[in-house]
Amino acid sequence: MLGAYIVLYPKSRVAGLAGWRPFVIPAWGFLGFWFLFQLFEAGLGLRRPDATSGSGIAFFAHVGGFVFGVLVAIVLTRTGRIDIDPTTKGAPGRWWRAPVDDREAEPPAQPTDTITTNVKCPICLHVQAVPQSQPKFVCDQCKVHVERDQ
Repeated sequence: MLGAYIVLYPKSRVAGLAGWRPFVIPAWGFLGFWFLFQLFEAGLGLRRPDATSGSGIAFFAHVGGFVFGVLVAIVLTRTGRIDIDPTTKGAPGRWWRAPVDDREAEPPAQPTDTITTNVKCPICLHVQAVPQSQPKFVCDQCKVHVERDQ
């Protein structure tokens, strides 16, 4: 999960505490430090298993899981299964990109009525712009359906 996170959210930030002082750092810095720490502890477990109370297998599992997450996220983004939306600075858009068929296609754009008239709601006296071709409208203020005078 952490490996995929660093690929999918490269510009996110992580908040934490150092003693009593809050801090905010880039997620890639935090996760990079965490990965290097796991790698160091795994190597130390191989050299001195008596000092680390084990063989370091758990640390190697973390390293392998991180690398696997990075690789899977890269493959899924490049094949189009995960869509990264650039407008949200690295946050994924749709998680699953389903094939688009004719039923899901957007309808053709209708011409918009650009001529509007200011109309006053008879209930709350709120004034709003309503297209001239629209005989009925919903007041933005009180949400009442109103039929306007022609």
